Amino acid sequence: MATLRAKKVISAPTRAAPAAAKKLRAHVLDVPFASRSTATSAGAKWDADHGVFVWRGDALPRLRP
Repeated sequence: MATLRAKKVISAPTRAAPAAAKKLRAHVLDVPFASRSTATSAGAKWDADHGVFVWRGDALPRLRP
């Protein structure tokens, strides 16, 4: 007859977010439909929950003329 043992539950420690990630601001961008590929290639991310493009950083990058 086998003896049943209690199952051990081990959880991994939670990771803290990097300090640099906490300081970034989120800027909501109003991007025309024709310029969406440009915004994506420049680093803006589409936020499907809110339906907007978001740029994360301390300040918006300067646009080239």
